[in-house]
Amino acid sequence: LEVELMKQENARLQHTVDNQLYTAVDIERINHEKDELQQTINKLTKELETERQQLWAEELKYARGKESIEAQLHDYHKLARKLKLIPAGLENSRGHDFEIKFNPEDGPHSLTKYRKQIN
Repeated sequence: LEVELMKQENARLQHTVDNQLYTAVDIERINHEKDELQQTINKLTKELETERQQLWAEELKYARGKESIEAQLHDYHKLARKLKLIPAGLENSRGHDFEIKFNPEDGPHSLTKYRKQIN
């Protein structure tokens, strides 16, 4: 009776093993791939953080540069008003438009037209 119960238990366990979707090798391979993917995620997360920090530094540099240009432009316009160069049509402007309109979104050549006016 005991031998028969053991045979039934072995048959049940063998049936369970035979019907498993994954073998031990499959599970090892899956775990290895999972570890590799986790390492890739960790690496990419670090790279993303580095890129975000660099972007932040560039945005800060851009903002400071823009503020500096705007402050210089403000001083220029203030002096140009004192000298009666702007607005155009005042006595010292002699028909020239000395007001500078600065828009950084226009790109690096946004001030080219003013250089041409000077030369």
